[in-house]
Amino acid sequence: MTTAPGTPPAPRQAAGIARSAQDYRDHYDSFVAQVRSLCAAPGVRRALESGYGRDMRDFPHGHPAHRYLIRHVHSWPAQRAHYTVAALIAAESRRTPSEDTAAPPAPHPDTPGTGPLPAAVAEAEAARIWWRRPNLGRSLAEAAQQRPSGTAPMASRLELLLRLPSHTMQPRLPGLCRLVGESGVRIDWAVLLSDLTAWETRRSQIANRWKEAFYLHSPPPGATPGTPPAPDTPAEDPTA
Repeated sequence: MTTAPGTPPAPRQAAGIARSAQDYRDHYDSFVAQVRSLCAAPGVRRALESGYGRDMRDFPHGHPAHRYLIRHVHSWPAQRAHYTVAALIAAESRRTPSEDTAAPPAPHPDTPGTGPLPAAVAEAEAARIWWRRPNLGRSLAEAAQQRPSGTAPMASRLELLLRLPSHTMQPRLPGLCRLVGESGVRIDWAVLLSDLTAWETRRSQIANRWKEAFYLHSPPPGATPGTPPAPDTPAEDPTA
């Protein structure tokens, strides 16, 4: 079976469940929306934030985060990544409770005036739209430009992050994501969830995308203050 251009890295599927790349993209967006809705209740938000980086086997029996997340993750792979992103969203909601920090909805991949596109064309367009959304590398670059220390310290943090396996990388995300949020930059949590889900099997490809996005959206070396980064020229996902 061929893979459409821009198809996200395919995580291990639950037994007996066949899912398309679009199914995964829809799930990631849906999961983020569901967690944001849950975080409207302070008690639930605290429970989700306490679940950072754990999968279900790590929880004490009866941990309240199970009650809120299990129905959204039980048939999907990489549950640890889901719990991690839920905790990061909960932390963001605590810091900015009155702001709408959701990623803008992706446009529907239909051509105005022509009705639905053929399935293969619609899938390719949906994938193209997905990969135009900011990954963590781009978010770090945009945050670095808002900080007095500039790009170099954030680049060092990114380079370290990219060398780590998920069980040591994920504990570094809260501090890094807090710096991004404090800089006024919005992280696309659905795209981050997609990347964390595939981290163990596609780390080198994801790392290349994050580094490329970081340096494309950073001022070139030696640039004078205020020099804009390179134009936004997103590439298709190289893991396809």
